[in-house]
Amino acid sequence: MMLLLAWGPLGRAAAQAQQISRLTYREPNSTSTTDVEKRAATETVGGTSFTYGNYSSSATGSTTNPITEIFQLTSDQQGIQLDARMLIWRQNNQGVAPAAPSTEVNQNTTYAAFVTLTFTRDVTNLRLVMQDIDKGTPADGGSNFTDQVAFRALNAANQYVDLTGSNIGYGINGANTSSTVNTFDDNITIGGVVYDAIRGTDLNGEVSSNPSRNGNVTVTFPQPVRTVRLAFRNLNTSNPIPTGQTQLRLQTFGIEEIS
Repeated sequence: MMLLLAWGPLGRAAAQAQQISRLTYREPNSTSTTDVEKRAATETVGGTSFTYGNYSSSATGSTTNPITEIFQLTSDQQGIQLDARMLIWRQNNQGVAPAAPSTEVNQNTTYAAFVTLTFTRDVTNLRLVMQDIDKGTPADGGSNFTDQVAFRALNAANQYVDLTGSNIGYGINGANTSSTVNTFDDNITIGGVVYDAIRGTDLNGEVSSNPSRNGNVTVTFPQPVRTVRLAFRNLNTSNPIPTGQTQLRLQTFGIEEIS
């Protein structure tokens, strides 16, 4: 477990309270099918609370079948690709035309979904554990997509908290320093502001296989933070679109834990 640690106005020497706390969304033994909306929700972990808010998306596509965007605690596992009930973020690109330029890693794509985590006080050692940030092509049993999840963290003084590759852990326990499924994108620009991001580089399990947590990513912020803006994008805007399709696909990843 990591620490959600509150700092007083005089800095580190004036720490007011300390809690060892963890919010686990992954429930491997849960049979519940009740969806819990999280776009505008408040969570409490130990003595620290935070809210999800300011949700927005420029990638909302078709709303039939149903394939709407979701940001929910749900057991909707997108077939078999996500392991267990967790906080699932699905971006809906169905019916949305690819943005120029046509490429598998288009860092300039305008299609993105956003949400902000706002804490009631500064927290240190904030850690996010995420599943299934990956990349697929028809050749490897997937389809054309490149997931990217980006982070813009600010401290109480509204200063950017920069991530480096050393703040990223890979694999089920976050103990690995590299991955064949993910890579770190340092200081990219989304909407005119700087983020750090995790991008998929390979498929996290074949379509016919069981879901894999080997492609998990753990992000640990190196300084106390007050807010974290998350962006979720599909960087693959390749043309031509696969035969018989006229739109991009759904994108999904899961948040297992915040601690």
